[in-house]
Amino acid sequence: MRTTPLLRDIEGEICWLTEARNTVLLSNISDQLQRFSWEEPESVPDTPYDLRYTDDSRRWFD
Repeated sequence: MRTTPLLRDIEGEICWLTEARNTVLLSNISDQLQRFSWEEPESVPDTPYDLRYTDDSRRWFD
């Protein structure tokens, strides 16, 4: 399932980390969305985050 359509319905600030070439796909989706590329980790604000992931992706983070 693609998650980008859900971004329009999520309330609150969203920080999305993705490959640089994909950041353009996240343009004009939401005023609450901040896009960052994982090639430039220094651009991500030093802020505590709630990590959200699916059961299928859990193995990448655990």
